[in-house]
Amino acid sequence: MTDAIFALSTLYLVYTGFVFVLPVLVDKKEDYDIIRKYFPGEKVRLFLGFFGLGLAALIFLFPKGRLVFIGDLLPFVILLANSAVLLMGRIRLLKESDPAMLHKAERILGNLQIPLGFVSLATGLAHALFSKLLLL
Repeated sequence: MTDAIFALSTLYLVYTGFVFVLPVLVDKKEDYDIIRKYFPGEKVRLFLGFFGLGLAALIFLFPKGRLVFIGDLLPFVILLANSAVLLMGRIRLLKESDPAMLHKAERILGNLQIPLGFVSLATGLAHALFSKLLLL
């Protein structure tokens, strides 16, 4: 079971990292709109946000190594952050949201999404390649 949790968490980190950095990778808005069709809609984003929280809980409860928490510390933290960004992205799409809350969420997402995407990609790849190290 720990191998399945490890594989799912690594895929989740790489996938969400790629989705978060996609605006940087694409030059033209038309290309971004074409690629964006293949990424999840708002209901799937909500599911992925809760799925990431569940994965983080599973990593905490069933660590891959003998160390209970240290071995998966970085992926655990990044999974929580990615899940929070996905769930906050849902706020942008709600029409009945409070304008102040919408502005605050937009500012947080704008500042966090791309750096968190690069960190998530790096963490996911490092977690897959160097899983025997103490902090990965």
